[in-house]
Amino acid sequence: MTQNPLNVYQSRHSSKINLLLHLFFVPLFMVGSILTIVLFFIQPFLSIIGFPIMAIAMGMQNIGHKLETNKPEPFTGPWDFIKRIFIEQWITFPKYFLSGKFFRILCSSTDLMNLKFDKSMNN
Repeated sequence: MTQNPLNVYQSRHSSKINLLLHLFFVPLFMVGSILTIVLFFIQPFLSIIGFPIMAIAMGMQNIGHKLETNKPEPFTGPWDFIKRIFIEQWITFPKYFLSGKFFRILCSSTDLMNLKFDKSMNN
């Protein structure tokens, strides 16, 4: 029996900080990849603008992944890296987000980032 990809994804994306980073940086990655393609057809030289945007988005998500107890599987090579990055950004994360699992994890406790606040701060 194979595992549900969204359950596997959830097991590696349970840190609230990581989820918030993904919420911002997955769309940024998408913008970078769209820019790369669109600008290639307008002015090929300008298509390089999208690569640093995608690199920043991936770097920030990597910071979030380091906060997870269940780390992602290591990449087996360059093709695996490209395939997994694009599948996560364009397919898996949007499905995870739209499934409601994203918000269930994010809202699973009152302390958004697992920080304990002193009750006296509320006065």
